[in-house]
Amino acid sequence: MFKKLLTVSLLVLGLCWLDACCSDKRPFFNYKTLAISSSLLYLTASADTVLALKVAPDDLEYLAAAHSNLMPAAYGGNCPQPGEDGPKFNMTSIDILADKDFNDTLPAGQSLSSLFFNGRASSTTSLPVPQIVSQLEFPAPGFDFVVYTPVKPKNSDQTFALTIRITKSDGSVAAGKIEGVKFK
Repeated sequence: MFKKLLTVSLLVLGLCWLDACCSDKRPFFNYKTLAISSSLLYLTASADTVLALKVAPDDLEYLAAAHSNLMPAAYGGNCPQPGEDGPKFNMTSIDILADKDFNDTLPAGQSLSSLFFNGRASSTTSLPVPQIVSQLEFPAPGFDFVVYTPVKPKNSDQTFALTIRITKSDGSVAAGKIEGVKFK
């Protein structure tokens, strides 16, 4: 009996030691700002694309989980990577705002999101951004999404500054701005 108790004790001690290797678990991430670019983009949009924007999470912080990871660490044999479980707070809305009037019905400061589509969608019948927010979620810190529009502004010679705002499920907002944007 003593031998079995000693064996079980050593096994539990070994599992605790394995779990201690992963004591700083931060499987979720949060982002406070967005990095936006508009050049050299891979997308599956059609030839009538006027503008494409790549959006990535920026100013990242990694957040701890509120559960015990004793068995997953021991079973999996390795510690989780920071942020591998995805964002702590999901996207609830995406707004794309221009600093100038886009046309007569979309003045400066009004959301242009309904004019943008998922640039990496596999379907040829893409839905506008407000209807596909969950498809654009960042699965991990190094990921991004691409949105495009086939719509030109009323005055295509103008240069715009675009702001993209993502509202998250906790009510916080992450934003990024790109200046000098010309719609082709």
